[in-house]
This record gives sequence, structure tokens and C-alpha cells, in this order.
Amino acid sequence: MKYRVLFFGLLLLQSELSAQTLVHNRGFIRITNGAHIIVNGDYLTKNNAQFRTGNIGFLKLKGNWINNSTTAYFHDNTTKVDLSAALIEIRGNTPTNFPSLTLSGNGKIALFTNMVVGGTRGNGPMGQLRINQGIIDLQGRNLIINNPQSNAITTNTGGGIKSESNSSLGYGQIQWNIRNGSGGPVFNLPLLNAANQDISSQFIVNNVGSDPNDSGYISLATYPTADLPVPNNRPLPLGVFNTDNECDGENSMRLANRYWIINQANYTTRPDITLNLGYSETDIKGVNDAISEKFLGGIQWNASLNKWQYPLKGQIDVAANKLIYRAKQNFDGIWTLSDTTPYPRAQFSVVGYCQRDSIVFSDNSIDGVDKIIQRQWNFGDGGVNNGRNIIHYYKDAGSFDTRLIIRSQSGCQDTAEKRIFVQTAPTANFTLTDTCENVWVQTKSTSWPGSGFIENSIWNFDSNNPNQYGPNARYFYGAVGLPEIRLIVYNSKGCKDTMIRYPFIAPKPTAFAQYMDDCQGSPIKFTNGSSAGGGSLISHYWDFGNGMRSNDVKETISYQEFGTFNVVYSVENSYGCKDTVRDDIEIYPRAVANFSISPDDPKMLKPILFTNTSLYANNWEWDFGDSYFELSENPVHEYGNHGRYEIRMVANTTYNCADTITKWLDVKSTPLYWFSNSFTPGTTEGKNDYFGIETPLRIHEYQLQIYNRWGQEIYVNNDPNVKWDGTYAGALCPMGQYIYHATFKSPENEMMSYKGTVLLLR
Repeated sequence: MKYRVLFFGLLLLQSELSAQTLVHNRGFIRITNGAHIIVNGDYLTKNNAQFRTGNIGFLKLKGNWINNSTTAYFHDNTTKVDLSAALIEIRGNTPTNFPSLTLSGNGKIALFTNMVVGGTRGNGPMGQLRINQGIIDLQGRNLIINNPQSNAITTNTGGGIKSESNSSLGYGQIQWNIRNGSGGPVFNLPLLNAANQDISSQFIVNNVGSDPNDSGYISLATYPTADLPVPNNRPLPLGVFNTDNECDGENSMRLANRYWIINQANYTTRPDITLNLGYSETDIKGVNDAISEKFLGGIQWNASLNKWQYPLKGQIDVAANKLIYRAKQNFDGIWTLSDTTPYPRAQFSVVGYCQRDSIVFSDNSIDGVDKIIQRQWNFGDGGVNNGRNIIHYYKDAGSFDTRLIIRSQSGCQDTAEKRIFVQTAPTANFTLTDTCENVWVQTKSTSWPGSGFIENSIWNFDSNNPNQYGPNARYFYGAVGLPEIRLIVYNSKGCKDTMIRYPFIAPKPTAFAQYMDDCQGSPIKFTNGSSAGGGSLISHYWDFGNGMRSNDVKETISYQEFGTFNVVYSVENSYGCKDTVRDDIEIYPRAVANFSISPDDPKMLKPILFTNTSLYANNWEWDFGDSYFELSENPVHEYGNHGRYEIRMVANTTYNCADTITKWLDVKSTPLYWFSNSFTPGTTEGKNDYFGIETPLRIHEYQLQIYNRWGQEIYVNNDPNVKWDGTYAGALCPMGQYIYHATFKSPENEMMSYKGTVLLLR
């Protein structure tokens, strides 16, 4: 069942729904003869709803347009739609074909879906898009102008269309169905950039193309790129892989910060088009740009070659910020603007002709705005260089093809070539005999004349002093450094050669030996406090003046003789420089300790004389081994006991060069052995009851034998501490004389024997 509403006059509709949204669900609304519908809220279409107009009808909307209908909604081509809100969103599931659309407000119209203006089918009624001062933000959607007339879009000051979304977000395109109509020739696209600056572009149709199906169109999308360091101009458009210039060099700093994407379709024969692309000052004057606007021109991406097409196309209108280029039928593709400042041309000059002499190659190339940033010389003998003005030396004589290749900031390069003839030249060479500080540097020319003979040799050691002449020379460099020594030799053919050497005048080490005078025979430490000066110390040499030598860093030796000896100490550093010091060392005589003892057979409790026989000594210390000491020269000492004593004598000199001698002295005991003449055993007094040896000494191997007057042995004993008690066989012997015989060894192991008689009394 169809729902039809007919209006023949002016009708004002205001929705009573929430949020003031007019919902048209199914059926159609029809108005005729200039009737008006004014909606003060949003307009929502659903299902297969349609809007039909008889003759001319007007629909004015003050809210958002939302087309969720299954159709393009407007059935006829005579409805005029006016959107007047300050902020309008074109939404919905289905694009809307507005027969004619006026944006009478000053706000922003944001597309969330594609939109068609200019009729619903066929050529339509030549509907128009009128923009007051508002801005249509495509937001990556398509705005289709379905009107082949060049006046299908009109704007007031400040109004326009933004197509600023890049390849990563999806292009916002304006598609103008120009078809094959005869209208035109200027199709103006009132584009604005993100700052609302005018960057309008035009298609100027010089000749209309062939479009048998009445569906030919041209579309344009444009977007800026951020002003960034190299690589600039990113993101790239879809299908573009670089920003190289005509010399295949990175050119992003010389590209405008904007791309234009132009497409066409449905033409059998394309129209002949002149492009007029607008840009802003921001697009060419970023801080990372190096653009001279007068050298700007259009470049087009060649998809088959994956590169930009040079040379530049079109002319720049600096005052209007426009590129004007008659592209004819090759207008579609991806475009941008490039500054291709004329690049320099290579040229050079050569001064010199002798082998192994300085031949000067001078770069005479002239650059301008596009500066030369790289040079590559090829001298034809394998030698290369990248300087500007080069001195080159040819090893061999002959002809050589030389070449200079230059490369500019824009990446362009040019080549110049020359053939030169190098004459045979001498070979300069010399040797050095010393390179240490404070030493004369001796030089000797070993140059070869090449051809002819050496006619002259010129030496330069110091720019502040005159040259020296001749095959040999010398110069005194007092300080460490890297001086330049230059030898220039000329042969009789007029050719020269130069050798420059930078000998290292190396620092000398400082030898410093440390040692002290000491005594004959004492270990003396020889150390050093030397410094390398530079590098490191690599060798040491000692000559101690007594026939002994060493290469150690330090050494300890003893002088066996006294006297004065000359010590020589040398060091060498890692640069081969040496230093030597010489000084004397005084070796003092050492005392020779000795003494004699008398008598030869000393005994305890008897005076013993110790006589000094030392040499060079003037003071003495005696240790007699029994805890007694003496400082006199010839002491006398008595030992209170027999025994073996270690006698130690220290003889010393004024220089404290002491000597020690040790001798062992055997002091014999004094014979202190007693046997009584009588004894009274068995008495009651308890005195003199026993007979035996009496001695304070320690004896051993003792034996005492007692005999009666008839020679009968009546007593034997081996213990000196046990004595005879005057008995025999358990009975006290009678009074009378008895014979005794005692043997024993003294403390000195001498066998002693005592015989006698003892009177036994009672």
C-alpha cells in the first residue's frame, strides 16, 4: 500500500519527535508547484521512502540529513534542497542524489557517506551545488557533481570544499561528471586547505572528449603532507614509492608539501585538459623545504617506471599560487610540484706534466642554487679522490684519461673528461739518521733522476728558516714534534719530485739512578726513578764499574773490593731514544774480624786473654758465650765453669762496616778431686763415716777399689755418689791402713787415676 501526501502550497513541518527528527518510513512525499517543506530538526529516511516533486518543490532542512532508505530518496530532478544549519552531518546507509543543493549556512558540512548533486538519472535538470560561506569536509568520501556544466558549483567568499585526507585514511574526492557536454571550458573546484586557505583548482576543457554512454567523469583528490626532515612528503600516495628527482636522487626537500590525485573514466576519447592546480604558501615554505618558487613545475608519477616524470611541466603563477599546464589527454594520475633548480655542469683544468710531481686538478664547475655536494675524480691510473682542487702524483709516465663526476644537492650529476700526458720525472727519496729530541737530524738524499741526472736538491726543514741545498743536510729540532721535512729534486729534464716526511721527533727518556754508598761486601740496591718521556721504557743497562753489568730494571750487587767505582746507567724508550747518567759510588772497607786466645789450654777460674787481630776496625764488641760482654779491644775474661763456649767478636769501622767472627773455646776444668786420709765408720758422731771421692765436678766411668794390707780387694763401687762405709761382708773392718785405687773420666773425658791409703779409725 502506497502512502501519498500532496502539497500545492507552502507547508511548514515541525517534528514533535524527540531530538526533533523527522522520520520518513516507506511511501513517498509529493509536493508540486513550488511548495515548501521546512524541517527544523534532523531528517531521517528509512526503508524505500521517496520524495517526489511535481514541477518544482523546495525542501529546507535545519538539521542533519540521514538517508537509511534503500533508494537515493529523491525521485525527481526538480526538487531544490537547502541545508542551513551551522553544523551538518550527511549520514546514512545509502548515498543521496540531491537534484540541486544549496548550503545556505556558514558552518561545516561533514560527509559520512558519499553524496551526489545534480540529478538522479540521465543528464538531469542540470542541478547545482551552491555553497554560501560554509565548508564541505569530504572526510575521505566522494562528492559527485552530476552536471556537465562548468557553473554546476558556485560559492560565496570563504566557502569551499576540503579534500585533505591522505592515502592512509582514504582520499576525499570530487568527481565531476563532465560527460561529453559542450559546456565549460573552466570547471572550478573551490578547494580549501586545513587552514581554510583557498587552493582552488580548475579543469580547463580545451576539447570535449568522446563519451557515448553519457558517463564520462574527471575526479580530483588532494592532501597536504607534514613538513618533516628528509624523507619529507610522507605519506606517499597509493602506488608511489619514492620522491626521487630526474637524477634518481632524494628530492623530498624540493617537493611541495601536497599531492593531487586526478582520475578519469568512461571516455572512449579523453578530453583535452589544461590543469590549473592551486597551492598555499604553507605547501612550499616549510622549515624543511628548500624550494625556490620560480623554479617550480609540475611532475607526474609514471606508474610503469615507478618514477616521477621529468622535466617539469607547466608554468608557475607566483602571484596566484597556481600551476598552469596543458596536459592535453595525459592529465590523469598523481601530481605534485617540484623545484628543479638548474644543476651545475662539470669542468676542470690541469696544471703540471711531470711524473711523480704535483699535478694540480682544479674543479672549475660552477654551481648556483643547486650546490655541488659531491665530487669524484678518476685520474686514469687507479687513483681517485673526492676533493675540490686536488694534487695528484702519477707513478708512471704516459697518457691518462682523467674524469671528474660532480653530484648536486638535488642528486643530479655531470661528467667532464680530459686526456693528459705525463712526462718521466725523478723520484725523490731520503733517509733520516736520528729522530730524537735535542739531536741533530741528519738527512741524505737517495733520489733517482728518472731521466738525465739530478740537477738540484732543495731541503726545507722549517718555513721560518732558509732552504738548504745539496744531497745531504742536517737540522736541529730542539723539541718534540712532527715537523715536516720536504725534499724537492729536479732532474735535467725540468721535472721534479717531492718527498715529504713527518718524522716523529721523539721525546728522550730521563735516566735517573738511585743507590747509596755502602760497605764492601754488602748487598747494594740499585733502583731507578727514570721516566720514559714518551712511549714506555723498553731497556735498561747498568755498568757497576767493577766488571759487573745488568739489563734489569733494578739490581742488587755486592762489591768485593773497596774504593771508588764509576756507575753508568742507560735507558731506552719505545721510540728508540736513549739517556745515560754516570756517577761514582764509594765502597767503604769492611773490617776483617779476628782475635787470638791465650793460654792455649785455658781453664776455668783462670784469666784468659782475648787479643784483637782485626783489620780496619776501630771498635769492637765481644760476646763470651756465658752472658758476659765486653767493648774493649783486648779483654781478659774468666769462666766460672768448664765447658765449650762460642766466642763472638764484631769488629766495626767508622762507616759501620762491621764484620763478625765466631770461635769455639773449650775451657777445661781445674782438677778439684779429694780423698780423705782417714775416716771413722761406725761411730756415734755421724761424721766422717764414709770414704770416697769428693768433687764439685761431674765425672763419669767412675770406679773405686779398696784393698787390705794383704792385697785382698774388699770393696768395689762405680757410683761416685756412693761411698765405702768401712765394712766387708757385712762386718766392720778392723782399724788400720787400707789401699784405694780410683779411676774416672773428667768432664773433658780425660781418664784420671788416684791411688793412696786411708786410715780406718774407731
